[in-house]
Amino acid sequence: MAELMATFDQRATDRSGEAMQETKLRQLVQARRWTTYPAFLAQFHRAARVVAERDFDPRLASLTISEKTFKRWLTGQVRTQPRPDVVRVLEALFDQPISVLFQGVRETAPGLPPGETNGPSAERQIHMAAQRALRFSTLVLSDELSSETIGTLHDEATRISLAYAVDPAPNLIADLLDLQDITFTLTEGRHRPDRSRELHFLAGVASGLMAKASLDLGNPRAALTQAKVALLCAERAGHHELAAKIISWQALTAYWAGWSRQAVDFARQGASLGTGGRVSIFLPAVEARAHAELGDRESAVTALAAAEEAAHRHETTDLDGLGGLFDFPHCRQAYFRAETHVLLDPASADAVRSADYAVAAMTAASPRDRYFANEASARAHQAVTRIATGDLDGAQEALAPVLELPAGCRNQDVVVSVMRAHRQLADAGRRTPGAGRSLQEQIEHFARTGPRSLGM
Repeated sequence: MAELMATFDQRATDRSGEAMQETKLRQLVQARRWTTYPAFLAQFHRAARVVAERDFDPRLASLTISEKTFKRWLTGQVRTQPRPDVVRVLEALFDQPISVLFQGVRETAPGLPPGETNGPSAERQIHMAAQRALRFSTLVLSDELSSETIGTLHDEATRISLAYAVDPAPNLIADLLDLQDITFTLTEGRHRPDRSRELHFLAGVASGLMAKASLDLGNPRAALTQAKVALLCAERAGHHELAAKIISWQALTAYWAGWSRQAVDFARQGASLGTGGRVSIFLPAVEARAHAELGDRESAVTALAAAEEAAHRHETTDLDGLGGLFDFPHCRQAYFRAETHVLLDPASADAVRSADYAVAAMTAASPRDRYFANEASARAHQAVTRIATGDLDGAQEALAPVLELPAGCRNQDVVVSVMRAHRQLADAGRRTPGAGRSLQEQIEHFARTGPRSLGM
C-alpha cells in the first residue's frame, strides 16, 4: 500500500517545504518527463533555436534560464510573468498561451478586489480532482478490484478516445499517461483470470492510443514501440480485434513515416486475423493508400473494393463502442478513398469527385463521427486536386480552414497532407513561374510551427 501511495506525485509541498501550486506547465513537464533541470533546459534551448529561426530573431537562439527559475516554475512560486522573449519560447515549446501555462498560480488579477485570485478554472479543477479520484479508487483500492473499477477505467478510455477526435494530442498526453500507468500498475497484481484479461485489454487500449499520439507528434519509432506493448497486452487479453486494431495503427505509422511497403505488410497481417467490426474496413483502407503511394493502381483499387465490401457486412463490436479513434465511420472511409485516388492521379475525375465528396461527408457528419485530423487532411487533398486542375483560388479556399488550425492540431498526417499541396504547387510553378507562391509560403509557415517542428 505504501508503494502505491508513493506513486501519487500531486503533493502539497516540495522537498524544501514550499507550497506547490498545480499548473498546466507543471503537468506538461511531468507528462514529458522533463522534471530535471538539465532535461528541461535541453528542450528549452531547442525550442529557442526553432523560434529564433521561425521569427528571424537570432538573439533568441542563445536564450536560457537559470535552475532557480525552473524550480520556481515547477513549484508554481511565480509572482510575475516571465520576460517577453521567454514567453515566446515557452508558448512555442508547449503550444499553450502563457496565461494557461501558469493558470494555477494564484496571483492578484487586475480588476479583482483585494484578496480575490484567478486560479485554475472551475472546470479544470473538477477535471483534476476527478483524475486524482480515479487514481485513488484504482491504485489504492487495487486489492478490492471490482467490476465497478474496471467500468470506471473503461469509461476513462472511452472518454479519451472520443476526446481525441476534437482535441490535439498534446492536450491528452497527461491523461493518457495516467491511464497507461494505472493499467500497467494494476496488471502487476494478482487478480481473477477474467479481471486480468480486462485489465490487459485496457492497458492495450491505453498503449494503442499512446502509439497514435506518438505518431501524431512526429515520432514513428516511439509509436511502433508503444504498439508492440499494446499488442502484447491484446494477446494476453485474448482480444483478437484489439490486436487487429493495433496492427492497423502500425500500418498507419509506417505509411505516414514513408515506409509504404511495410504499411502494406502490416495491413495484411491485421486482416489475416479475420476480425469483424470497423477495423475490418480500416485495414484495407490503409492498405489501399499505401499501394497508391507506391504507384500500384491495381492493388489500390482492389483494396478499396475490399474496404467497401467490409463496410457492407461488418457488425458493431465492443471495440467499436469505445468510439473516437476506435471507430471508422463512413465519412472517414470516404477520406481514405479520396486520398487513394489523389495519390494515384490528382487530376483524374475519380480524385476530384472523391475529394469533394470526402469534404462534404466530413462537414455533414455528426460531431461524434468527425475527426479534425482526417477532415483537415481531406481538405488538403481537395486542394491538391484543385491545383492539379488549375484552380488555385479553389485550392486557397479549400486550405483556408486548415491553415488556421492551432499548432497543437497539426498532426503528422495533417502536415504531410498539406505538404502534398505544396509539392503540387511546385509542379504548377514550373509550368507557370510564380503561380501559387503566396499559398506555398503560408503552407511552409504552417508546417514549421506545429508540434513536430519542435520535436514534441
